[in-house]
Amino acid sequence: MILLPQLASKFYPPDSALIDACPLVLIHGLFGSGDNWAPVARLLARTRPVLTLDLPAHDGSKNFPSALDYPSLSEVVIRHLQASVELSSFEKIDVLGHSMGGKVAMTMALLRYKKLRRLIVADIAPKTYEPHHQHIFAALEAVHPEKLQNRSQADAIFARYVDNSAERAFLGWNLRSSDQGGYQWRFDLERIEAAYHDILGFPIIEASLLPSDLATLFIKGSLSSYLADPEDRPLLAKFFTNFSITCLEQAGHWVHVDKRAEFALLVEQFLV
Repeated sequence: MILLPQLASKFYPPDSALIDACPLVLIHGLFGSGDNWAPVARLLARTRPVLTLDLPAHDGSKNFPSALDYPSLSEVVIRHLQASVELSSFEKIDVLGHSMGGKVAMTMALLRYKKLRRLIVADIAPKTYEPHHQHIFAALEAVHPEKLQNRSQADAIFARYVDNSAERAFLGWNLRSSDQGGYQWRFDLERIEAAYHDILGFPIIEASLLPSDLATLFIKGSLSSYLADPEDRPLLAKFFTNFSITCLEQAGHWVHVDKRAEFALLVEQFLV
């Protein structure tokens, strides 16, 4: 028997009285990890089991051998969920993905993953985006983690390229202390840069593939341009025949961070 490698994941068990509630899988965005979901995961675990994942080339799955196009990522996630001990007793699951993770989740639905019951997509649309992370790549490439003595040195370098302090803090969080001294990235920067075209895209659908009829909720941040309403509605309807869209005011692209409690409440209400 050949044991296939598994993604890194973390399980948040619910209250014992809710052990039979449909579990929810959370998938992070570009440069993120399952740990980014931790505060939201703990809130949502009040009502259901929650599982967070690290996608290939990210954090605990940094060395996972997988392509980073969406069909490949979706197959890897599905394979992990099928093998998950924590989810093995459940007939159905719900999936929530943010940004890049949202595209993975949408692809899972469009490829007809049979265990998928409901879908939530946070601030992303099923379309190809123009390159817009050049300043991030420039900032990351300017830092040599192995030479750093502390994160403040990295932040000073980031500041040459990134004005937003929260964005710089997120980049700094992705530095992890190395046993050899200095730091190392939580993600595989070289692999992500090489796959950036695939990550921006949504090269999913053959003409013959039918749209998904799963109940699907899109949550957008009012301060974000990733998901435009009403401009993107025809596109959403092309792929998802049973969707709704909700906007959280004063939230940016990281809508689940900017409005954590409100976001969790929306998710709980949709998954009832």
